[in-house]
Amino acid sequence: MPRYWFSTPQFGFGYRRPVTWEGWAVDLTVFAILALAGLWTRGHQQDHPMLQLGFFFGVLATTLTVRHCKGEPKSWR
Repeated sequence: MPRYWFSTPQFGFGYRRPVTWEGWAVDLTVFAILALAGLWTRGHQQDHPMLQLGFFFGVLATTLTVRHCKGEPKSWR
């Protein structure tokens, strides 16, 4: 039986709660990456105004992929 890092979503594509330390590590890493990217891109907004959005959507896509691959499958009732 596989060990899932995230629980099944309650409603559709909703939030998957971390259930193991690996899941919590993913959440903390995402938070740290977004916080550091916000600080790093703060001084570069004049040169590249969409830089923060690019970082955000890149991290979001990666996070959703990890949550989907390592999360418990949704049980269709």
